[in-house]
Order: sequence, then structure tokens, then C-alpha cells
Amino acid sequence: MLTPFLITIIIYQITDFCKHFATTITYVYADAIGGEYTATVPTDAGTYYVKAIAAGNENLIGAESAPISFTIAKASVTIEGANDTYTKVYDTKEYTITGVTASNGEALTVVITKNGATVEKIIDAGTYTVTFSIEESANYLAAEKSVTVTVTAAENKDVVITSQGATYGDLVSVLQLPTSAIGTWSIKGADATTTVGNAGINTFTAVFTPATGNYNSREVEITVTVAQKRINAPTISANYREQVFTGATLTSGLTNAEGYVVTDNGAVNVGTHTVTVALVSN
Repeated sequence: MLTPFLITIIIYQITDFCKHFATTITYVYADAIGGEYTATVPTDAGTYYVKAIAAGNENLIGAESAPISFTIAKASVTIEGANDTYTKVYDTKEYTITGVTASNGEALTVVITKNGATVEKIIDAGTYTVTFSIEESANYLAAEKSVTVTVTAAENKDVVITSQGATYGDLVSVLQLPTSAIGTWSIKGADATTTVGNAGINTFTAVFTPATGNYNSREVEITVTVAQKRINAPTISANYREQVFTGATLTSGLTNAEGYVVTDNGAVNVGTHTVTVALVSN
């Protein structure tokens, strides 16, 4: 097969010859060596054949060259307008990459994957790979470009009351925590039996646990002022304050309760019976 350089030399020589002898030359083309030759110059990729035809005149007999093959190679395509990486914070909205085109103007195929699986949209937090591609066609080579999109988790914006009050003996469940649609709030390290502690200033940590990976966890310190608990003094009913001798041991009927201890040894004989109620110190 003749190279383009040699074809150029041959055509130049034929043209120069025709100029010298005052004749004309035309070129005809075909897509097969034995095909139909026309003056239409090929533009699509492929292998073609060209012949030079010299017109005859009063001094020359017309002549036709042997076919010479030449190839128009497929053009390369570049994918333009795509960055290597993209980053956004999760906001419940779909994310799309715009402005990406193929240099030949043809439509691109877009494929999105996350953790190795194909997905339809970029929404949830995580790392995505977006591949733009164009298939090989009659005149263009295939092209592909992959980019990375990172969606980071959003911050929880619930308002937490950081200064609260409670009473000695209360469970931590009395503390006010936000009600969230995207996760749950709890007191760090507490269970159903955890109290707010002794009277005074106590500190607890409120913890937000997200329901999905679209939000970050969060901790907020809560200061709790714990008040002393008022204890109601026990009351001895009239039936017990004045009793009649029976020969049996009689008591006040009082028992220990929250905040105090009762000492009642009982009495048999007629007289004054002493019952002691002592507050318990915390």
C-alpha cells in the first residue's frame, strides 16, 4: 500500500505533467477497488481508492491511473467540562453534574455507581463514581471519563435546652430532649433507672444518634439544677393516738417511707408511748 506521502508525490508529478502538456486531470474515488468511482471526495472514516484521470487532447491520448488505496482514520473524542472530583453536603436533594459534553457533539451515556452497585441518583451521603462515555461509531473512537462525587453527612440542627431543672429522686427521663424525625436523642450512659443525682448542679450529655448515614452524630452538654425534695411528715391517725389498754403490744401504725425512718417499739402498759420519726440525710 502506498503511503500518503508517496500518494502526494505521485499526484504532484501527474499534475505537473498535465500542466506541461496543457491537459487536465481529475480524481475519482470509490470505497472498493472495483467499485463505482465518482468525483465525491470521501469524508467518513474507512478505506478508499483514488484514480487520476488525464483528459486527452490533440497531442495526448487520455489516460487513467491504477487505483491507489488510502485510509481515513476514526477521529478521537474528548469528554469536556468534567472535573475529577465533586463534593457536597447532604441536603435531601438530588445532585447532578452539568456542563459535560463530547467534543463531537454526540450524546453521552452516564452511569452512576455507589459501593460497586449501579444507582439512579446521587442523593444520600457516600462516595459515588460517575462515568461519562460514548461508544465507538462509524467515524469516532470510543471515549470515557470517570469522576468521583462525595456527599458528606449533614449536621443535626435540633435545639437542645442546655440548662434544666429537676428534683432529687427524679429519673433522667424528666429531662427535655428534642424529638427528631432523623434520629433519636438520649442521655449518655443512662438507663431506665438512672436518676438526676443528688441536690445541686449536675451535668449530663445528650447524644443524638442518626437513623441513617446522612447525618452526623452529636453530643450536647446539659446542666441540671437538682432541687431538694420536700418530704411530707407522717401523720398518726386518731385511732392510734389514743388507744385503750388491751394487754397486747400496741403501735402507732407508722412505717418507714421515703425520706424518713420510723422507730416504734410498741407498748403494752398504760402511759405515754414515744414514736421517733427521723429524716434520712442525702
